[in-house]
Amino acid sequence: MSEPAVVATECAWCLGQLDEEEIEDPRKDLDGEAICDECYYEEYMYICPICQNFAETKDNEKHLMVTPELAENQRMEDGIYQVVEFPVYSASMLGHFNFFPSSSKRVARLPVDARGYWQGGFICEGCAKKAIEEDQWLELWHLWVR
Repeated sequence: MSEPAVVATECAWCLGQLDEEEIEDPRKDLDGEAICDECYYEEYMYICPICQNFAETKDNEKHLMVTPELAENQRMEDGIYQVVEFPVYSASMLGHFNFFPSSSKRVARLPVDARGYWQGGFICEGCAKKAIEEDQWLELWHLWVR
């Protein structure tokens, strides 16, 4: 006879109590340990700076938004960049960071609904697709009015 499965009742990371829903259907870390939603979101998700929705990092670290402020500091154009290889940037504990030019390529101008944002970073695939399509239409329009 096999022993009954052990059900985790506390988060393997913060050691806080899991709520009823987290016990029933726990999120797992890379080692298969049950973790609370808060720890999961902090480690494995980010908020898209354009639409403000959560996206999982493992699936969506494909496009970056570089704001005018970031672009000026990095001596590059603002816009949407597609990640070609990792690492894309390095960061220090003091908050300084540098983009690696060969790790990404610019695929679109900054979308209209993202102008004025101060925060750049990874964006979700939905916002990346919308920005690329918007940029293509703008390019066609510019060719047409010339």
